[in-house]
Amino acid sequence: MPKRADRLIFSGSPEVEYAGNFFKEVPVILEYEDTPLIEVVQEQAGRFTTQFTIFNKDSLYIAKVKGSQLYPAKEGSGSNLKLRHPKNTTVCELDGRTIFEVRRKDAAALRVDAELFTPDGRFLKASDRGIPSELISRDGSSVRIRGLVMVGCYCRKSRVGVHISSTGGAAICRK
Repeated sequence: MPKRADRLIFSGSPEVEYAGNFFKEVPVILEYEDTPLIEVVQEQAGRFTTQFTIFNKDSLYIAKVKGSQLYPAKEGSGSNLKLRHPKNTTVCELDGRTIFEVRRKDAAALRVDAELFTPDGRFLKASDRGIPSELISRDGSSVRIRGLVMVGCYCRKSRVGVHISSTGGAAICRK
C-alpha cells in the first residue's frame, strides 16, 4: 500500500474589517485600477496574513509589507518607511505619518485602517464611515468617490472587496 502523503491543513481566511465593511475569503481587500493595495495572502504554514503594496506620492513603488515584515523595493530604499508593533497591532509610517494600521481582534479577525498612495501618486482616504471616500491628487485637488456610502456590508468569496478607479468610480464585492 502506498505511503500516505502528509496533508496540509489550512486555516480559513480571516475576516477583515476595512472602511466599516467586512470581507471573508476575499484575497484583494482594496484595489486601485488593476493594482492590489491591500491583500490577504497565505503564508507557508497555511496561515493567512495581510499584504500592502506601498507607493509614495511620486508614484514610486517603495515596499511591500507582509504581516509584520517590511520588504523594501530597490527603488524605494531611501524612503522613510517604518513599522511599529504595539500590542496586537502593526503600524506603518511613511515620513512620520501613519499610512496604515492592522489590528488583530483574534486569530480569525483583523481590522485594517489605511490611507495609501496609489501608483499614479494620488492619496486614497478611507474611514470607518464607508468605502474610501476621496482621491487626492498630487496638486491637492480631490475627486470624491461616486456611489453609495456602504457601511456594515459583508462580502464573501469575491475576488476584490473594494475596487476604486482613477475617475472616482467604486465597486464593492467584485467577482
